[in-house]
Amino acid sequence: IICSFLLIIACPPTNEQKINDYVNTAQKAEENGFFNDAIEYNDAIVGIQTKITLKILAWGQTDDIDEMKSILIDVQQEIKTGLNTAKQLSFNGDSKSKLKNGAIKLLEFYDKVFNNEYEKLMLLVEQLTNDAESFTEEEYISIALEMGKIIDQVSVDENILDTEFAKLQEQFAKDNGFVLSDESHPLQDMLDEEINY
Repeated sequence: IICSFLLIIACPPTNEQKINDYVNTAQKAEENGFFNDAIEYNDAIVGIQTKITLKILAWGQTDDIDEMKSILIDVQQEIKTGLNTAKQLSFNGDSKSKLKNGAIKLLEFYDKVFNNEYEKLMLLVEQLTNDAESFTEEEYISIALEMGKIIDQVSVDENILDTEFAKLQEQFAKDNGFVLSDESHPLQDMLDEEINY
């Protein structure tokens, strides 16, 4: 899954420091979702996305079906945790909870995708891996095309939601007097590599 993130730059930390900061902010939000600072509130949402993205990247790093299944369960759980955390976020400067609701909408999409479409993909990958020799070339191509169709539709739907969320994030920053950086999220390069692999 491609996650487009807009970042806030205060000083130039390393990518690893940025990732750790986002994860720490998300973990704090899990304990207490009330924020008095707009940037911390925004970073908590980015942190939730970061924690999920780290799990997704781990899932994409293995070719072992059993390990993929196990990591997919971890991804699903992280999404559930992120969704619950996002639902309890609160910041007075989030007009009508627009940013929060946008984040929830995106996380609900991830929840749906990783509990439906990616479950289907796992079954298809498992079929191709375990029974590859039993398929005719036409059957093999048919399964591969079905996988491609699922991935393409998820990407189209996600791009729409990412764009909507980016607009909400930009408006939130404007309303709260800070500027979002156009620098990509520190995990974006890894996601791009994973997708183009």
